[in-house]
Amino acid sequence: MKKSICIFMIIFGGVMASFSQQMKGVGYFTVAWSPDSKYLSFTRMEFKDSKMKSDIYTVKVSGTEARKMTGDDKNEVMGSWSADGTSVLFGIVDSSMSRGELYSVGADGSGFRTVTKSCNNCSSPAMSPDGKYIAYNTETVAHKPQINVMNLDGGNASALTNDKTVAFYSPVWSPDSRALVYYTDKEDKKDQIWSMNADGTGKKLLTNNIGHNFYPSWTSDGKRIIFCSNRDGEEQVIYSMNADGSDIKRLMTANSSYARMSPNGKMIAFIAGRFPATAIYVAGADGSNPVKITP
Repeated sequence: MKKSICIFMIIFGGVMASFSQQMKGVGYFTVAWSPDSKYLSFTRMEFKDSKMKSDIYTVKVSGTEARKMTGDDKNEVMGSWSADGTSVLFGIVDSSMSRGELYSVGADGSGFRTVTKSCNNCSSPAMSPDGKYIAYNTETVAHKPQINVMNLDGGNASALTNDKTVAFYSPVWSPDSRALVYYTDKEDKKDQIWSMNADGTGKKLLTNNIGHNFYPSWTSDGKRIIFCSNRDGEEQVIYSMNADGSDIKRLMTANSSYARMSPNGKMIAFIAGRFPATAIYVAGADGSNPVKITP
C-alpha cells in the first residue's frame, strides 16, 4: 500500500535490487519548486534490466522541455532548492548502497559541490527559507532515520530528534523558518505527521493516529499543511489541514502523493498514479485543473 514510502526505502535502504527486478519503465519521485515559482525540479527513475537509475531534472512550468541536472554515474534524489534560487540540494547513494551523502549543484547544472562527507545514510536535504540552515535525515540512532540540522557548509550539525524506537522522515521548513513538519514511522502501520520548532522543541502530533500519513509540506502562507494519507480508504490521496492539525480536507480524488505548493501560493505540484507508472502534475492551489508535465 505505501508505495511512495517503499520507494524512499528502495533508494536509501539498500533493498533496491529486489524491487527493481520486478519493475520496468519510468517513474517519478520528489518535486521541489524554485523560490520564484517558475521552475520545478524532480527525481526521474528509470527501471531497466533489473537495475534502477535516478537523475534530477528541472523544467520551466510554463512549458519548456525538462533539463537533466546531474551526471550518469550515480543515483541522485532531489531535495530542495537553495533559498536564493541559485542551486539545488540533493542526495546521492554510492554504488554499494551503503551510505548516502548530500550535495548541491548550480541551477544551470554547473558547480557540483559536496555538502557532507562520511554521512550516515543522509537524505532529504531541505534548506530553510531564510537561507541559514539545512535540515536532513540521517541514520545515527539504531538504524532509525533521525532529523538533523546543519549550517549551509555542512558544519555544526546537531540532532533535532533522538529516539531509537522511531524513524523520522522528510523534514520540511515552514515559510518563516521557525518550524519543521515531518512524519514518523513506529512500524505500527500508522505513519503520522508531526511538527516541531526549528530547535527541536515543541513536538506536536497533527494527524491523531488515523491512517497512514506521510510526505507533509506547508502552504506558502504557513497556515496549512499538505500531506498524503489513506485515512478514507486504501488509496493514498492528498489532503490539507491547519498547521495545528485541525480542519482536515481532501484535495485530490485520485491516487496522489508528495504535494508541494509553489512559493507564490498559486500552484501545487504532485505525484500521481500507481508506482512505478507515476507522473508529475501541476494544479491550482486548491487542486483544480491538474496538468501533466512529464511524459
